[in-house]
Amino acid sequence: RVSKGLVTASDFGMVMDFQELDAIVKPLIEEKLDHKFLNDLPEVSRSTAELLVIWIAGYIAAALNGKAPEVALSEVVLWETATSRAIWRGYPWTRSQ
Repeated sequence: RVSKGLVTASDFGMVMDFQELDAIVKPLIEEKLDHKFLNDLPEVSRSTAELLVIWIAGYIAAALNGKAPEVALSEVVLWETATSRAIWRGYPWTRSQ
């Protein structure tokens, strides 16, 4: 979930085009996560859902800051199974005020 300040949509009725967001998220998934042994990720000390969702949020927020600084990340949900998930909500990684 991304938001644009207190406004949730641009003049075109959207916060960010899905193609722009896909350009940020797809490389993360394909290069770092998909079909990988998550315990080997150097970016996290342990591959718990909680630590992974924090790392993913930081990655996406940093990429957003570089490509769309007017957009701030507000939530990332990482599903571990059909019934368990880790949710990152907050503003440790937001655009500069």
